[in-house]
Amino acid sequence: MNVSERDQQGDMGVYGVGLKVTELGWIYRPQPLRDIGIDAQIEVVENNKSTAEFIALQIKSGDSWFKETNEQGIVFRGDIQHLEYWQNYPLPIIVVLYDSTNHIAYWQVVNTDIVINTGKGWKLIIPFNQKIDKTSETTLKEICKSIFYSEIFEILSVKNVSHAKAKRYTANILVYGQRSKADIISVIRQVTKDLTSPKYYITNSPAQVIYLFIYIGLEDVKIANWICHSQWIDEKLDSHFRPMLIEGVDIGDGIISEWSNKYEDWSNWFKKDITTKQKFLEKTIPIIDKIKKIVEEISQLVLYYDNKNIYYENFIKKMVNFEIELTALYHQSIDIGNPALECKDFAQRFYNVMAYAHNITLPFSQQGLKTWNEHNRYHIMKDSIKDYQREILRLEYELEKL
Repeated sequence: MNVSERDQQGDMGVYGVGLKVTELGWIYRPQPLRDIGIDAQIEVVENNKSTAEFIALQIKSGDSWFKETNEQGIVFRGDIQHLEYWQNYPLPIIVVLYDSTNHIAYWQVVNTDIVINTGKGWKLIIPFNQKIDKTSETTLKEICKSIFYSEIFEILSVKNVSHAKAKRYTANILVYGQRSKADIISVIRQVTKDLTSPKYYITNSPAQVIYLFIYIGLEDVKIANWICHSQWIDEKLDSHFRPMLIEGVDIGDGIISEWSNKYEDWSNWFKKDITTKQKFLEKTIPIIDKIKKIVEEISQLVLYYDNKNIYYENFIKKMVNFEIELTALYHQSIDIGNPALECKDFAQRFYNVMAYAHNITLPFSQQGLKTWNEHNRYHIMKDSIKDYQREILRLEYELEKL
């Protein structure tokens, strides 16, 4: 399988950012498909338990992304197509620029308050002091914090999608438990009423248009599979700025709701991709065994190198071969499918082990050999071996629990 230099550089960013996220103790999930606008997702963990709060990441790596800077930070430019995609995405999104030389991941949230329209496209400033590490932990948590909660529903996110002179907002709502259509309509009315209040907005300007998207499971949020959506328009809004009405039923208070006729189809399609516990273990354990064998061989090779029992050129050649093997195993691992809920913790440790193992040889990829000098390659490799050794023990613990 041929891998382009661009893909290798992209992989370096995905793996490097993954390391920074796991250092926070959070769950990191790379997205296997390229060029769809989202490269990975973060799941926040507190006290060793998931908070069920997520952030989506667009990751860029390479010197070209750091060419334009100002006093505040790095200037990131994008096209309208990506911005529209991100604005409609069900999770908060941050752009991450990864400096592979210094292992620093700079980030900035994408929202209409920060994005600057340039006419042909848009840009945002990624501050130099905004890095994925302990200093940003609290801020990152706040980005994905729910702003409203009740016993039957939760507002996952509210985004400003204002257009022209109309204040427009869209919100994702998660409804808990088995709820009737009447229950959901009551939720829509309550949330719409609450979101018209100026207290929810920094500018204290009330919303004039509100779109709600109702979900009945977090997995549905991930694939934007809403069961119902609604639209409310302030009757005082000038007709020139009123959006086109959605197709649906008037449920009162000026709110129109529409139920999805494709919810079951989308839900069934996603469930088909879930791998049972037995099949997941059948697919992952052989990969784990191969990974262990390769890392043991690498550790022995590093020992030879440290004791000057092998020439540097030969050491490089062998590490390049190991990098090819581990890359193939990594790509094999992302095609396994979604794990069953009972395998969730084991699956996360498995993917962490895969990332750490591949990071051992990442400095010896074609792009890595161009990026890092001998000294930096050696230290990245040694640090990654330590990370792998720590994580493989955690993986074995999770396997015993199954």
